[in-house]
Amino acid sequence: MYICLIDGVTAVHARLSNEHSIEHTLKDLTVWREEEIIGTEMLCKGVSEEVPFYCLARGAAEETTEMFYRLVFEHVSKKAYLSFPMTHVGDIGGVKKEINEFRQLMKQFFICFDPGDLEESYLPHKARQAAQMGQSFIEVPALGQIVRLDLHEVRQIERDINSQTYARDFMLIDQSDMIISFIPTLPDGRAAISSGVERELQHAHEAAKEVYVIWTAKQTPSVFVTQTATKLFEDVDSAVEFFKKKGYIKE
Repeated sequence: MYICLIDGVTAVHARLSNEHSIEHTLKDLTVWREEEIIGTEMLCKGVSEEVPFYCLARGAAEETTEMFYRLVFEHVSKKAYLSFPMTHVGDIGGVKKEINEFRQLMKQFFICFDPGDLEESYLPHKARQAAQMGQSFIEVPALGQIVRLDLHEVRQIERDINSQTYARDFMLIDQSDMIISFIPTLPDGRAAISSGVERELQHAHEAAKEVYVIWTAKQTPSVFVTQTATKLFEDVDSAVEFFKKKGYIKE
């Protein structure tokens, strides 16, 4: 088994600045990360096509140490990609709380590949806001501290962030047994589904993965959801009960 452990550019930049005297730019870090993933996968496949390769983020708010352990030693556990809206829900507190509760619960039962463990899409947005205010930097939290990033460097890696997020999320789906998508309800009653989530469901369906969707809104899901889903649930509890009956969760 080969595992490529990756982290966000802010955290890597902070470590290099605090612990090493290495000159670098954020562009260097995004390129380095991409080459690490490609290089590790090539090494893995060069040894044997039968040897599994995984990409795992270190984690943002919480480290993924337990997921790493389970990935290495608990081979019977199901591997699940967690799909949920991110930028689409913005700062809607109640919705983000539901999403975080879903993520934490699923991680109790499965080996989870969580796109939220490496989230960088907010960096270009913060850079644009800072530019409008006439600032030359942005400040973001990482590793328990506030890290200052050069505005020009952040804007320089916007395309890298977008393209790597797109490719990485699909790679995480491919290395999973199934995808579990949580679609919360917005305050106005609409389903908080984004084009990114729909694309993830479609990719998982085309890759012959099991596709489970937790659709909490009262509005009827679109055909792009119903035609790709293996099964739909009205709430998280119903999904958990189903997984127990299917034997995916051991009581």
